[in-house]
Order: sequence, then structure tokens, then C-alpha cells
Amino acid sequence: MQFLISWKNLTEVGRLADLAEICRALLRIFMTRCHSFTDWRQRYLDEHMKHIFFLILTALAFLACNTPEAPKKYSFDCYARFDEQAAKTTAEASWKEGVDNPAPAEPPGGIRYQKTDMKLVPVQGITYQYAYPAGYTRDHLFQWKTAAGKSMEFTLQMPALDSIYFEPKVLSRRQPARFFWKGAALERGEALVFMWENAARNLTIPIELYNTGGATSIEFPAVKIAELPPGDWTYYVVRKKLQKATIDGVSVNGVSEYYTKAQAMKVL
Repeated sequence: MQFLISWKNLTEVGRLADLAEICRALLRIFMTRCHSFTDWRQRYLDEHMKHIFFLILTALAFLACNTPEAPKKYSFDCYARFDEQAAKTTAEASWKEGVDNPAPAEPPGGIRYQKTDMKLVPVQGITYQYAYPAGYTRDHLFQWKTAAGKSMEFTLQMPALDSIYFEPKVLSRRQPARFFWKGAALERGEALVFMWENAARNLTIPIELYNTGGATSIEFPAVKIAELPPGDWTYYVVRKKLQKATIDGVSVNGVSEYYTKAQAMKVL
């Protein structure tokens, strides 16, 4: 206590008090200047930020207006069948929009087949059909219009299968045979489907064969004949042809089928 109340110590305490007051004054000045800076920054933001925000919105709107919309993808499927036994032609077609899971759609004005309007039927989505008694026709014309009104067309070809027969006349389940016809040779993308029917056994057995050799005959392997139980059979043949094309960006898939008259055949 004696030390604290001495003159010298009182002098030192006074100096410390003055120093503390000076520090407090400097702190007040600093805080005032910081507050002034904060107020200036806030005033700047309040004044200019709305203009900056407007410019950003304008730029985004400009980019959105100038970004081209991705073109829609369309596909066209068509089918034509000629039944030689019934002397009848049947045609079907459908128009779809999309890529991964295309949805059925209606082209403007519908679809025409051989320059005749097809009938719209609710079969598996939106399908157009047309059937009429007719003789054989190789070329089958389909027509439609795009959303922009542009006329489009695709010709589906159907090769004939005339005067069919087997050699030998009786088939053996242990030996191959050869199937012959008159008309155009079988090409790539084509197949022959033999529909075998046995009324006594109530059986129908399809057998499909391919040949890209360009000949007007095809080997019928013994292993295929062995699929038929011995007995009296009738058969008819379907000549199937698959065609693909791209027309003005539209993916086109076409299938034609020529059904021959039924023939009798014995299998041993």
C-alpha cells in the first residue's frame, strides 16, 4: 500500500490513464470511419445493384431467345401385305414423334396409300389402315405431310413369289430338299417364312429361312424338315422384305409380305 500511494506511483498511474484515453479516442475514430465506409458501400449497392440485376436478366432473356430449339424427331412405319389366296392387299402405317420412346402422332392431313386416304383406327396407338381386293402390285406408295406442310412420300417394294415347288416332291426328315420359285432372287433384308399346317394333328409350325446368294432357289435343311412330324401337310410361304430409309430427317421403316397360295406336301 505504501508503494501505491507514493508520488512516483501516482505519476505512473496518471500516465497510464492518459494512454488509455488516447486509445479510446483512436478506437472511436476508426469505428466512425468503418461505419462511414459501410454506409457508403450500402448506398452504392442500393443505387446500382438494381441496374446490375436488370442487365443480368436482359442477358439471360437474350440468350434464351437466341438459343435454337432442338428439332423434333419423327419416324414413319409402314406395312403392306398381299394375299395371293384371297387376292387381297392390306396396308398399315403409323407416324411417331420422339427418339427413345416415340409416341404415336397424327401427321397433318393423315396418310395416303396409293394416292388414297387411309382409315384411322385406334389399334396400338394411332394406326392407319387400308384394305381392298386387288391383284399383285410390286410398288406401294405412302404419302404424308410434315408439320410444316411439306409433302413426303415413300415407296415400299414387294417382290413376288411365283410358281413355288419342292424337289423332291415328297420330303424326307433325313434328307435336305430344295425350294424353287419364279421371280426375283432373294436379296439381303429378305426372308422366307414357311407356314406348315397339319389338320389331323392340329399343328401349325413356322420355319424361317434366309438366303443372300441371289438365286431363285433355297436349300431346305434336313434338320428343319425334321421339325415336321410325318404325315400330310399343307404349307404357304411368306416372302418378307425389310426396307429402311431417311427422308428429310424422318426415319422410315417399311415391311412388305407376299403370301403365296397353299400347297399340299407329304413328309416321311
